[in-house]
Amino acid sequence: MIQLEVMLELEPGKQEEFLDIFRTQFAPAMSEQPGFVRVALLKQRKSASQYRIELVFESEKERLAWVNTRKHEETWPKLGVLTSKCSITGFDFLAEVSR
Repeated sequence: MIQLEVMLELEPGKQEEFLDIFRTQFAPAMSEQPGFVRVALLKQRKSASQYRIELVFESEKERLAWVNTRKHEETWPKLGVLTSKCSITGFDFLAEVSR
């Protein structure tokens, strides 16, 4: 499995719009894709503008297939215009423990 962490700084006053688009458009579209495992949106506790998206796919090939879909091309820019900074880091799973 692979995980992508997308660190975002949202434009002031855009948090509610960002959350609405993430919940109603971006995440549902992603969840329909082959290889999708999960996606999470996190907000830094002491900051109104610092967010992180964690997305997990079975493989990088399947994640890249999602990136090349029409739904991604329609939904990601709607989130992107609400941010002032964005950095992306990819990880390979080596071990995981969950309950």
